[in-house]
Amino acid sequence: MCGLCGSLQGSTHWSDGAPFDGGREILPAWRRRAERRARVAAANHVLSLCGLTLKDWQGARYVLSSRTGAVAEVSGFGDLWSQADRLCAIAPDPLDPDFLDRLAHRHD
Repeated sequence: MCGLCGSLQGSTHWSDGAPFDGGREILPAWRRRAERRARVAAANHVLSLCGLTLKDWQGARYVLSSRTGAVAEVSGFGDLWSQADRLCAIAPDPLDPDFLDRLAHRHD
């Protein structure tokens, strides 16, 4: 399937919440967008430590980019960390005490 068709497919990852229940919308659109922005901000807090930035693309996909200009299309948070490992020169170890210390003391 081409990239455009794939991005229009509309599959949801569990981390996107539960917007529909049997065809009935559970969360209003503004709330889903706000929660998506909050997830992107939280991910960027962690990803910035290895020089990566995540951006929302039309509420359907994400774009992950590095400081060197490498870019990856990310379908959802289930795909995010494997793409981050690929783009990051030194993939962060979430259990490394130094990494956790830098994350805890990072200020925006």
